[in-house]
Amino acid sequence: IFFFYLIIKKLFNNNGIALASAFSASVSVWLIQLSRFAIEADITLVFYLLCILGFLYAGNKTKWIIMSMIIFFLAFYGYSAFKIFFMPLMLILLWYRFKELNKKNILIILFTILVAFGSFWYLNITQHAAEYTGPGGSQFFFQDKQTTAFSVELERRASFEPQILETIYHNKY
Repeated sequence: IFFFYLIIKKLFNNNGIALASAFSASVSVWLIQLSRFAIEADITLVFYLLCILGFLYAGNKTKWIIMSMIIFFLAFYGYSAFKIFFMPLMLILLWYRFKELNKKNILIILFTILVAFGSFWYLNITQHAAEYTGPGGSQFFFQDKQTTAFSVELERRASFEPQILETIYHNKY
């Protein structure tokens, strides 16, 4: 809520709007429910808000841009559902601050995008994520739910962790 307040304050330069937005977020049913059952989603959301905040307040300081991009990279791997927001968010932030950024900072941002998606592609190939796809499916999107559920169940059965850790770690259908 605090990061959300600071982001809105920076964007609108109005304390009233920032307080109203922070209050709305604090009573949002979606955020309350999300915080009750999905810890990795909460952590990833905090990472995204922190890197947006760092990016907005960085000005043209390269070390702050680099730190923000490192947090963006960590957020990219925090929770799978947030991967879909990564590219649009990066493009919106780049567009918002384009006139303030120098070429070096733009290259750092583009490098982060390439490394994030490149490493994601590499891990999909080396970790056999394509086994979750059905016939004609993509290794990134539109996975076959039955094939995925079967693969995750096999991972659970092959795991040597205690039952509670098995359920927590292998919890995606």
